[in-house]
Amino acid sequence: GPSLGGFVCPATVIKADLWKMGQLKAGDKIRFVPVTMADAEAAEYHQQKAIKHLRNDELHLEKAGITSAVIKEISADVYGEKVVYRPSGEDFLLVEYGEQVLDVKLRFRVHALMTTLENLAIPSIKELTPGIRSLQVHYNNLLTPCADMLELLENAEAAIGDIADLTVPSRIVHLPLSWDDPSIQLAMRKYDEVVRKDAPWSPNNIEFIRRINGLESIDAVKDIVFDASYLVMGLGDVYLGA
Repeated sequence: GPSLGGFVCPATVIKADLWKMGQLKAGDKIRFVPVTMADAEAAEYHQQKAIKHLRNDELHLEKAGITSAVIKEISADVYGEKVVYRPSGEDFLLVEYGEQVLDVKLRFRVHALMTTLENLAIPSIKELTPGIRSLQVHYNNLLTPCADMLELLENAEAAIGDIADLTVPSRIVHLPLSWDDPSIQLAMRKYDEVVRKDAPWSPNNIEFIRRINGLESIDAVKDIVFDASYLVMGLGDVYLGA
């Protein structure tokens, strides 16, 4: 699941098999076998029952074919924006809007879906994580299986309606910025010595920013950064500048 950016995770271990991963030691070998979402949920139900009755038995799962990660798609003709649903393991669904562009209209759509779901107060939904054009829904799949959650999400989509006049609460925050202080200089020097001496941003990050933007001076870099107003569309670890 995302924190605005991050890294591709092409597969996930089903929850019913996580205990096996916990038993591995250095040098052990494992083979991953694809299974369906329905089988993953059935295996978890079976495991919970086995634990409750102190039985040491496992549900045998058939190998499944590898299919698209998109488990549902709604045309833009229906609700005004294309909607794509992807699973992130058994407990998460990722709802994505539109094309892969930075568009504040898509961010508002995400916010509208999030507030609609919050107002519905669906007991199985644990957490909602908004992105710029996506909403990650964390839910209890034992209470609401994936197929049922997809239906709930589309019903929420239908309830959003026109967002042309949508307003959201906002605030202005003024943040101090430490610019090339001694600790920054030390960090750049250590990076140069220990990590990568020939990095294009070494030995001075700020000079690198000046150079790649074709600016005349470091003061010009400062002026751009300090004079700008930023619209924060979300918080994340690697999606810098969004």
